[in-house]
Amino acid sequence: MSTIWVILLFLLGFVLISKGGDFFLDAAIWIAEAYRIPKLIVGAVIVTIGTTLPEMIVSVSAALEGSVDLATSNAIGSMTANLGLIVSLTIILMPSVIKRKRYLKKITLAFVSILSLMLFSWDGALRIWESLVMIAFSGLFIAINIHDTRQSNLMDSTESDRTPASDDPSDSNEETIETLAGFDWRVIGLNVGKFMFGAAGIIVGAQLLIDNGIELGQLLGIPEVVIGFTAVAIGTSLPELTTAIKSIRRGEVSMTIGNVIGANVVATTLILPVSSLLTGGALEMPVAVVRQDMPLYVLILVIIFLPALIRQRFARSQGILTSLVYMIYLVGIFMI
Repeated sequence: MSTIWVILLFLLGFVLISKGGDFFLDAAIWIAEAYRIPKLIVGAVIVTIGTTLPEMIVSVSAALEGSVDLATSNAIGSMTANLGLIVSLTIILMPSVIKRKRYLKKITLAFVSILSLMLFSWDGALRIWESLVMIAFSGLFIAINIHDTRQSNLMDSTESDRTPASDDPSDSNEETIETLAGFDWRVIGLNVGKFMFGAAGIIVGAQLLIDNGIELGQLLGIPEVVIGFTAVAIGTSLPELTTAIKSIRRGEVSMTIGNVIGANVVATTLILPVSSLLTGGALEMPVAVVRQDMPLYVLILVIIFLPALIRQRFARSQGILTSLVYMIYLVGIFMI
């Protein structure tokens, strides 16, 4: 196959994953609301996990096909791109004040989870029991997310002198629920179609990315690890980047940063552990990923969040420094 066709199919994989992820998540939220699942659960669980689905499918599929370098570098690379591109851009454009109490537990878990993953993987393998520990961290994060969302809803309700929100979503959006779960078969058909097309788009797009990413690396003489950490990782982060740009335009900086923290914690605790479990044994962890890419991710976490927690604000200089560190690293891995 010619190089141009490989590149075109590689780009098609990005498009399918991006649009498929959007359709899948929108339809999943609709289905959850139609079945009267509380919005608290929808936001804290379905949205958080749904945003990491493209990265999850790419890495799991690659691991099952034996392309471990691509699987692991995509997982860590996507998380790093979320910080190095999305959060840094957000901070540069709109430096803001933060509440330490709101972020402390989630940021702490972000550090604990990546340091645990690095410790488990330092010997070159992620074993089944280590994967189960990481998945337990994911469960803890979701529990914290649900608790914090509930507390936030109660505080908002108290401040506005309204009756505290009920766990039953029918109290607040009864009309919407009736529309979703009623007899409008066109709406039902549309969302079921979006769900199926979204799922198919992610799966097919992931396969195109994996197959053509590997072939592109071979044609250009670039290792799988580098392709995974750069092109594939940045590509699977495009949906988050699009969402972040929309949030910045609306001035919702805290939402963007909170969503990225959540997506990264879930990615850290699920993508590679699930890959390990599904491959049925210890997942091989490339030295470059464990001893270069993971420390870079930890460094960027420190640059962005440690000063912010101390001073309770994000400074534009943090975003600039993070972007420079990330870009220098990207250039560096191509030159090694």
